[in-house]
Amino acid sequence: MFRFIKDSILELKKVTWPKYNEVVGNGKQVFWLVLFVSIFLGIVDYLMFLVVTYVF
Repeated sequence: MFRFIKDSILELKKVTWPKYNEVVGNGKQVFWLVLFVSIFLGIVDYLMFLVVTYVF
């Protein structure tokens, strides 16, 4: 168990962690993408609802 923890710590020291600006920038991109896809799917869902209620 202790070897696992020791090895994990050693591996985490090898990781190149992203800079704060990269994290914030990527977070903004994800936010806008999710917002856009949500709005798009909401519009498609509403249009499909209108078509189905009109047909039936």
